[in-house]
Formats: sequence, structure tokens, C-alpha cells
Amino acid sequence: MLKAQLELEKFRWMMIMLVPALAVSLNIIMFGSAYWSQVNILFLSSLLLLVCIALLSAIQIFIANYMRSRQTTEWKLIRRMLLAACIHFPVTGIFVAGYLLLYDYLNLFGYRLSTPDLKWGLLAGFVCDVIGIAMNESIYSYHKWKETKLEAEQLSKEKLQTQLNSLLQQINPHFLFNSLNTLSALIDDNPKDAQNYLSDLSKVYRYLLRTNENELTSLANEINFIDSYFHLLQTRFGKGVKLLQSIQPDDYGKLLPPLTLQLLVENAVKHNTVGKNKPLVIEITTSGDYLTVRNNLQRKTLKVESSKVGLSNIAEKYRLINKSAIEISEAEGYFSVTVPLIGSGA
Repeated sequence: MLKAQLELEKFRWMMIMLVPALAVSLNIIMFGSAYWSQVNILFLSSLLLLVCIALLSAIQIFIANYMRSRQTTEWKLIRRMLLAACIHFPVTGIFVAGYLLLYDYLNLFGYRLSTPDLKWGLLAGFVCDVIGIAMNESIYSYHKWKETKLEAEQLSKEKLQTQLNSLLQQINPHFLFNSLNTLSALIDDNPKDAQNYLSDLSKVYRYLLRTNENELTSLANEINFIDSYFHLLQTRFGKGVKLLQSIQPDDYGKLLPPLTLQLLVENAVKHNTVGKNKPLVIEITTSGDYLTVRNNLQRKTLKVESSKVGLSNIAEKYRLINKSAIEISEAEGYFSVTVPLIGSGA
């Protein structure tokens, strides 16, 4: 029952336009000027015809939809319309002839059937059929296009979300692997610091798991997280690494992909030497709708093996959320990465 109501809802404009048009036309053919001058004919005959033609239209709509459900291939428009005409014309002809004969047989409102009435009645019915078939095809094609477009958008969204989730999941094992390496080194050198490090690591990883489920997070959350993460770095490197921040107050509410700062800071530590006499200085600054992470260049002499989930990961996440690309630059002894900040209302 619900499916039938939905089908009729799609074609409501055809019902609203053609049913009254055919009802009025047949009444004028049968009664002429008397249709307008006699109140009982105007209201009662119109009401009777409206009900009957509405039922006829509903039947023809379901016939058209049934025909489409039986088609194994997408027929061309002209072929579909010709087939529809071959089915609808006889149904309409039988209805019009039967209706006029019934009026004549029951002598409703004093009506008597004549050959011109039958000819004009059939013509009116066939004209409405042609208009109805054209409207039916137009409405059907529009709804089909709309459904296809929505399906395509949904599939595209699901594909992008799957890709984004895949990128997010890459971070967890990558981060854990590096952290465990650090913890392993601390256990031998300083067990007490290793215990503190493990406590901080559990807090950081708890945040990582929670935030990594989201597409975007606030800069304030990222800054709080990077403070905890940098404490882990200081536990290992001491004064060999420094973090400077210059964040505009209005920028804390802006958004960016989660763990962006962690990846950029980790990238700086991974590819540069860290020492007390030659500290690695990492700067985080904001300007307008952009955030920049910069570090002084002091590359390691030995080639560092890379799993390629750092800068490329960040760039891919920005691509998936349809934002401008990140900017990477190296000049005057500094390496910097600039990423867009997204307004909090985005």
C-alpha cells in the first residue's frame, strides 16, 4: 500500500492536470451548453467523471511502471512511448465508450449517445493519453536522474570516507611503533623516566584513539595534544629539542585534520639531529587561515628509513576534504610546512 502511494505521489501533477481536463471535456461533449447551465449536471456528472478518470489514471500509471519493471534493457524513448500508446489507447477507448454507453443505458441526466459524441470523446481521451505518456516519461526520467545522482553522490562520499578512514588508521601503528622504540631506549638508560614516559604515553595514545575517529578537530585540541606529545620528546632528548608557539587567540577555534601537528613535529625529529649543544627548534605559528610548522635544518648524516605516512598523509587528508594543498618549503636553513586552517563554522 505504501509503495502504491509513493508511485502516485511521483505523478501527482499528471493526476491534477489531466483528470479534470478529460472530465470537463467529456461533459462538454455529452451535454454541450447544458453542462454549464444546469447545476446538477455541472457538479454531479463532474464528480462522477473525476472519480472514474482518477481511477483510470492510477491504473495506467501502474501499467506503465509494471512495463518498466519487465524491461531487461533500457529501451529508447520513442520505443517506450509507442509501446505505452499501444497499451493506453485501447484502455482509454474502452473506458470512454463504456462510460458513454452507461450514461445512455441509464439515461443519466437525460443523455443519449450519438456517433459524433463517441468520436469526439475518443479523440479527447487519446489526446490526454499522448500528453499523459509524455508527462509520465518526463517525470519518470527526472526521478531516475535524481535517484542516480543521489546514489552517485552517496557512493562518492562513502569512497572518500573509506579513503580517509584508511589514512587515519595508518597513524595508530606508526605512532605506537615509534613510541615503543623510545620507551625501549629509556628502560635501559633511566627506568624511572621510562615509568613516567609510559604514563604520559598512555594519556597521549588515549587522545590519539579518540580524536582519530573524527575528520576534523579544533586547533585548541591539537595544541593541547602536542604539548603532551612534546613532553614525551623532552623525556628522551632533554634540552636537545625545543618547541616555540605563536598562536593567534582567534585561531584556537579553527579546524584541521587530527594529528596534523604530531605528524609534522615527528617528521622534524625523525629527519634531523637532536643534541644539547645543537638543539632542534620547532616553531608552530598561525597567520590568517594558515598554520606553519618550521624547524631549523640539521639533517642526520645517515639516511632515515621512511614509511611515507607523514607529509603525504597530511596532504591526502586535505585533498579528501576538498581543501587547498599544503605548502612545503626549504630556505635559509629552515624547513617549513604550511597547512590551511578551516573556519570553525565549516
